[in-house]
Amino acid sequence: MKKTTPPDALIPILLGSGFILLDLIADRLGGGPIDLDLLHLILATLILLVSYATMRRLLEAHRRSEATLRQARDELEIRVRERTAELEQANEALRASEETARALLDATSESAVLLDAQGVVLASNETAAHRLGVTVERMVGSSLFDFFPPEVAARRRTYLNAIMQSRQSIRFVDERDGITFDNHVYPVFGADGGIIRLAVFGQDITERQRADEALRASEEKYRLLFQNMADGFALYELLDDEHGEPADWRVLEVNGAYTHHTGIAGDQIIGRRISELFPAAIPEYLPRFSAVVVTQTAFEFETYARAVGRHQRVITFPAGGRRFANIIEDITERKRSEERLRQAQTELTLGLQERAALEERQRLARELHDSVSQAFYGISLGANTALTLFDIDRAKVLDALNYVLSLAHGGLMEMRALIFELRPESLEMEGLVVALTKQTAAMQARHGVDVALNLCDEPDVPLPVKEALYRINQEALQNAIKHARPERLDVRLACRLDSLTLEVCDDGVGFDPLASYPGHLGLHTMRERAMKVGGTLEIVSAPDCGTQVRALIPLQGAQAA
Repeated sequence: MKKTTPPDALIPILLGSGFILLDLIADRLGGGPIDLDLLHLILATLILLVSYATMRRLLEAHRRSEATLRQARDELEIRVRERTAELEQANEALRASEETARALLDATSESAVLLDAQGVVLASNETAAHRLGVTVERMVGSSLFDFFPPEVAARRRTYLNAIMQSRQSIRFVDERDGITFDNHVYPVFGADGGIIRLAVFGQDITERQRADEALRASEEKYRLLFQNMADGFALYELLDDEHGEPADWRVLEVNGAYTHHTGIAGDQIIGRRISELFPAAIPEYLPRFSAVVVTQTAFEFETYARAVGRHQRVITFPAGGRRFANIIEDITERKRSEERLRQAQTELTLGLQERAALEERQRLARELHDSVSQAFYGISLGANTALTLFDIDRAKVLDALNYVLSLAHGGLMEMRALIFELRPESLEMEGLVVALTKQTAAMQARHGVDVALNLCDEPDVPLPVKEALYRINQEALQNAIKHARPERLDVRLACRLDSLTLEVCDDGVGFDPLASYPGHLGLHTMRERAMKVGGTLEIVSAPDCGTQVRALIPLQGAQAA
């Protein structure tokens, strides 16, 4: 460290002291008076002592000042270093923020350009430069209008002038090279309130515009479909009374078919309450529609709309909140066709029953001719023989009378069987099991065929079910005897928890159940009888494999018959 130089104030004192000493020395050399010399010496000594003391104080103060100055300088250097570090951190954060902002601007699909008041590019992102076919470096410092065709640049200048005059932002849409841009230009104001910058943002809306056009086309297509669909459509809003309970519903929208179904024009329906249009419909339909709104569950039903005199199939579904919608199909013609079909089926059934009755009468006539008539003819011959031989040969008369008795007994049995088939009273009095037993016994006695019975206990079913099964068994046995030439027949009746089953099986020649047999209504008649009591009939057969006729009657359906 350098030595400290005495302050300037000590210099005169030291010079004065030096002059006094020099003067004292000169006097001594020149032989001056001793007293004067002593005085000079004392004075010089005092001056030196005072000067020395003063110099000591000044030097000490000087050292303290230098120390304070050094401390202040050190503190200043520390503050400078700290501030420099803070500035460097701030600059780094600013650079990072600028880089982030630049990255964000470059990452966005929207063009972003900053202009001065004359249209010179001050900043731009990569998207804007790419769309103009240049680089960011090429754009910055150049006029934005230089990058557009003359007609486009002229329009841009018009927009810039409009902003400068109105001091308001502006939006415009234009198309370049088949691409549609949605542009927004915002003024940036300085401290004095003047426009100093213009911020330009542009978005490519080509795909969105195409999507909007496709959506509009789709909406138009579905609107046309909605208005021209055959089924009626209506959108409603459920209305509550003052107690918060559903009381009415309002028409919000309808299509053309709905107005056709109701006979009221759409502009006279929309916005009105059903209580105003069709008050009689509220008690019938309000519970259904309010349930759809509460449960948010669709519901389907068929109804006869008395207000318009039409049969309708209605699908009701929730449409959000208190809204619900109806799709209404006019099924009047279908109902009429179904009614005509039922009438035709009834007529056909009556025709079949008449035909079956005719065949039954014809069969009975043949049975009477082949059995009872022959028996009566034999009785007549036997009686004549007995009368002729009465006085000649009593033994032959006895044989003739025995023959007459046997024929009469056989004829009586045959008549009883035929009468039972015509009116089986035992079904109601004795039950189905007894009736089937008597029926098969008569068949076995008449035709000599082995018939095996396997019958359950008497089923607890209505009389129409018993009669249907009895007639099915009768028809199946007769068909087997007439067509199958069987050696054995099996009749089984089984009662389960949910069904009653009758099976008639034979070991005859069999046939094809799917083939057509004109003039033979037995199979169809059996099916009709089973269906009439809610059952089904199944026939399993094949040539040389016998036949199985199986009638199944559900007990629930039987109880309802």
